[in-house]
Amino acid sequence: MGFWIFMLIMDLLIPLTMIGFGRYFIKKAPKEINGVFGYRTSMSMKNKDAVETGGAIMMGVQIVPLIGSIFPTEIALRKNFDKNGKRR
Repeated sequence: MGFWIFMLIMDLLIPLTMIGFGRYFIKKAPKEINGVFGYRTSMSMKNKDAVETGGAIMMGVQIVPLIGSIFPTEIALRKNFDKNGKRR
């Protein structure tokens, strides 16, 4: 049981950290583009609009495989298990 608790904590660590930093930056976002916080490349630091557009594109690209993985998983589960969850 201890292993599963450890795995749960590890699985939640990154999302909770991201939520924490997100909430922090909503309240205390940097006023100017700087070299410490955020996505820092030479192009992104030149223009704030480039970061917003790039961030939206990256988010969209990540959502496609995330949602797309649901269908093959459900198909595999239905092949291997019946309605009651028993292996076929």
